[in-house]
Amino acid sequence: LGALQRAPEFRSLVASMRAAAAAYLGAHGVADAAAAVEASPLFCWASVHLGGSTHPPHVHSDASVTGTYYARRPAGAAPLSLEDPRGRSPFDLVAGLEHRLRYGDGDGSGGAVPPFDRAVSVAAAPGVCVVFPPWIVHSVPPAPDDGGGAAESALDDERLRVSFSFNLL
Repeated sequence: LGALQRAPEFRSLVASMRAAAAAYLGAHGVADAAAAVEASPLFCWASVHLGGSTHPPHVHSDASVTGTYYARRPAGAAPLSLEDPRGRSPFDLVAGLEHRLRYGDGDGSGGAVPPFDRAVSVAAAPGVCVVFPPWIVHSVPPAPDDGGGAAESALDDERLRVSFSFNLL
């Protein structure tokens, strides 16, 4: 194992991710969710964003549970946006995502019928792990940029949003 994987802090983070996934699966009727989670591969990665950065809409089709642990989320950082793809045609969903990726507009509804016609925004505090089904379309819209130059502010701790995401297969 690499140095990061041996670090007690990283092992604690992975244990927390597994516990959150087990709680989620247990709440959704999976018998012996803790054992199922322990027997499943878990992939995690880090994301570091400055003000003004974005993460386009996507899903994780190869996972059973997806989640993000927020290590740092400064005031004013963009929230996590979750959109239920039900209530619309898959073709409308793809066309809506493609349009937003190209032009950045739209309300997130993609022509969905109620009760699936609005996105949910989650402004998670540091230390919170948000867990959701991998088929939920999720993204991070652009956050307001405070006008600081990228070179000067690249290491500005006050503006960094740091998260660790995971997929449980």
